[in-house]
Amino acid sequence: LQAPKSPCADHRCVAMAPVLKLRFQGQIHRMVLPEGEPTFEAVIGAIGRSGADPRFTPKYRDEEGDLCTLCSFSFSDFVTVSNNVAGQQVLKLELVDETPAVVPSQAY
Repeated sequence: LQAPKSPCADHRCVAMAPVLKLRFQGQIHRMVLPEGEPTFEAVIGAIGRSGADPRFTPKYRDEEGDLCTLCSFSFSDFVTVSNNVAGQQVLKLELVDETPAVVPSQAY
């Protein structure tokens, strides 16, 4: 029995551009990022192009399942918890509406 041939065995493999999966308003938007190592600026730019409400906060799930806020300081952690699917890096974000709920005043 022969081992399956690697898709990169003929050295024509090119790294696939990373993908950002952005969840908001009950839908998942799949956006291809520029090739190479993902950057904070590229991710923020993709969020802006998605049409999402800019007041929503980008969050990701860490290795413990906690929802963490994405910022330039947490970006390396965000990249660390990304998945690799069939040789393609997949980054997942949720856009969370953190606008305080308005409670109607009670009439007396």
